Amino acid sequence: PDVEVGSEAWKLFLFELAREMTQKAGQKCTATRRVFVPEDKITGAIEELGERLGEIRVGDPSRDDKARMGPLATPPQRRDATAGLRTLETVAERVYGEDPGEAEGLAPIAPTVLLCREPETADLVHELEVFGPIVTVMPYDGSAAAAARLVARGGGGLVAAVYTDDLEFSRACVEE
Repeated sequence: PDVEVGSEAWKLFLFELAREMTQKAGQKCTATRRVFVPEDKITGAIEELGERLGEIRVGDPSRDDKARMGPLATPPQRRDATAGLRTLETVAERVYGEDPGEAEGLAPIAPTVLLCREPETADLVHELEVFGPIVTVMPYDGSAAAAARLVARGGGGLVAAVYTDDLEFSRACVEE
């Protein structure tokens, strides 16, 4: 909550989030899936993330040397990611990205950002992990206790990151 829009920590947060979404087309066990942002910064985070993602050219890198993100590894993985996206859209709205459609073969899925306005009651968004360039952004009240509680709803993940310049907030998130 201490991070100001436009600050170095803010820029780092958005840079890393966009990279996590697009590196290996989001098909990493450690890729970011859920993003918790203080309520008063949620609109700015979504808008600026969309701008960053809009700069990433999606395509077949073997045919387009300017493509920075290619397709998912296999057609079944693409089908699974598309199905997962559709399921998440029952509790969250798409705020950035195109509908991936039901393409055949290795057609890429564009980076997609969902917004879940009620993370405390939307169990599905904490339980379903979609292996693709898809994240769900969720507001929280800015307290370390709320952030830790929402992170814990994921049932244990491989990685979590806190972007802050406030050592006490960082400590409180870990201790919660």
